[in-house]
Amino acid sequence: MRASWSRRPRGRRLLIPTAAVACGAIATVALAGSAGDLDPSFGTDGVQLVRGLDLSDDVALAILPDGRIQTGGRVRALRFTPAGQPDQSFGVGGIVPLPDSAPTDLKNAAGVAVDGQGRTLIAGSFQPGGGQTDRMAVLRLNPDGSRDVSFGGSDGIVDVDVTTTAAQTETAQAVLVQPDGRIVLVGTVGSDANKRASVVRLNANGAPDPTFAGDGSVVFGAVTMDAERGTLTPSGDLLVSGNDQPANASTPAAAFVARVRPNGTLDPAFGVAGIARSPVAVQQSASDVVQLPDGRVRQLASSAPDTDLLATRGILNGYTATGGPDPAVGPGGQRVYDLSPGAGTLLSSMTLGGDRLWVGGTRDARFEGMQVRGRSVLLRMTTDGALDTGFSGDGQAIRDDRDLVVTTAIVLDAAGRPVTAGWQADPSTGKVSTRIARHLAVDDPPPPAPPAPVTVTTTVTVPTPTPTPTVARPPSATSVLVLSSARRCVSSRRVRLTVRRPAGLTVRKVTVKVGSGRTRTVKAPVRIALTGRPRGKVKVLVTATLSSGATVRRTVTYTLCAAKKRR
Repeated sequence: MRASWSRRPRGRRLLIPTAAVACGAIATVALAGSAGDLDPSFGTDGVQLVRGLDLSDDVALAILPDGRIQTGGRVRALRFTPAGQPDQSFGVGGIVPLPDSAPTDLKNAAGVAVDGQGRTLIAGSFQPGGGQTDRMAVLRLNPDGSRDVSFGGSDGIVDVDVTTTAAQTETAQAVLVQPDGRIVLVGTVGSDANKRASVVRLNANGAPDPTFAGDGSVVFGAVTMDAERGTLTPSGDLLVSGNDQPANASTPAAAFVARVRPNGTLDPAFGVAGIARSPVAVQQSASDVVQLPDGRVRQLASSAPDTDLLATRGILNGYTATGGPDPAVGPGGQRVYDLSPGAGTLLSSMTLGGDRLWVGGTRDARFEGMQVRGRSVLLRMTTDGALDTGFSGDGQAIRDDRDLVVTTAIVLDAAGRPVTAGWQADPSTGKVSTRIARHLAVDDPPPPAPPAPVTVTTTVTVPTPTPTPTVARPPSATSVLVLSSARRCVSSRRVRLTVRRPAGLTVRKVTVKVGSGRTRTVKAPVRIALTGRPRGKVKVLVTATLSSGATVRRTVTYTLCAAKKRR
């Protein structure tokens, strides 16, 4: 800021500021982001991909107290730093292979948790060999990824033979850690024609807890009832979420929630003999369950038609504190979500943050050949299931233009930011990669105002100044319109356009013109197609109209080279 100056006028004397010094007048202004946007401080543009590593269709997720992110499934356990980079202190490059050879074979790894000492617990099933079927099992890893040989035997695995019947298959779908360090496994025992829900509780050293149902395990429910997820309540009860297929196979399966008391018995005051069932309107596949602060319960599910993926819909089941249908959610205590008419909606994971439900899933789900396609979606709802219009305008954020993305787990970090896990497939090769993403939970605050100048006042004689209008300069085109680099030739025939919101303004309209083609309106971020053009140079003109009425334009000339051949 320049010091003001004075010249002697005729006949007037005024007190005016003659010098102004602003501390920190030069500062870096960060562009604000909107709730639901991918967090640019995480991974690469909010996403971390472990390419070529398929952890299965059900990638599990947990957050360590220091903000690191633990995930696992099928054959690997992975850990990331709070910034989304591989945690080099865990295994090799942040990856630990899970045991996959008898007699220490951990199969179907589906649940992950972290205890108070930073040790990772991964639940699944165990194949003891000798002709015996699978048993429920849990593996514990030290903070560095090595097996905890103090847990169970000498291999870090504890397997539990719940039914003591060789012909019964047993598998754990979820693992939870109580505040006192005891470990809870939620799963299913029995074959498809005769399966029942089961819960196991172990002491911190892996031994069965005799204070839980007498021998550390309980089996409950009718036949063809399987348990999928669980959550611990502040009172120490356990809520178990699962599916109940009636004996008559033509009757759609209902979702159920069971309340198990700390001693291993079902709570008779909840539902019918401790089990509450959702309305049986459509075939359901249950997922996460949460308890609200007032004791009411919310359960996520998806309709599961046998053959028609396009007819799949998301479902929220609401229960009162005593297990009855909660009409606040909808008729019969149920609300159905059709986010993409003409395609399927799969809601697969849910968590509670304050007075809002966060839900991860996939919309626009469909089959193309033998491949499932869809787009990752993040929802924020009220506790009664209404989409929160204060979040991204309509309660749902799709901040990824990739088409083969499926979300299977969601948690909130200490800052309340949703972290999601799932998988992403390459549309050309079909190869699957594990995908971790972090989103912004709230709008970034606007840039801080510059510090007030320190003013020195003195007495001088000045003429009456003539006001000079101040014209605000529009932001530069490069600060608003971000295009792929033109340093190298483009073989993919696609360039990426991202629009950044200038401070204090909004972008009302964005148009794109490629070469001598027509001008079209787009919604960023977007990939601009250059397909059908021969090798050579092509100009891309992007124009953005701001809320101030100003217009910024940017032209980038790309060199097109031969497209890469697919193998």
